[in-house]
Amino acid sequence: MVAEYWKISLLRAAYGIEMGGHLENPATELAKLHQVVETAIKVGIYVIIDWHDHNAHEHVEQAKTFF
Repeated sequence: MVAEYWKISLLRAAYGIEMGGHLENPATELAKLHQVVETAIKVGIYVIIDWHDHNAHEHVEQAKTFF
């Protein structure tokens, strides 16, 4: 397993917001994110979810709803 090989205990999951990401396809993108988080939890890895948005100042309400 990669986690054991690299000896990691933390994963950054970049959650794309623009360019076909959460703003356009929230259900699809959220399902992908949940899969990453659930898999990490199963193998004992912490996850930091990165609301990866180059125009975050324009999507404050969406970020608040998400978190």
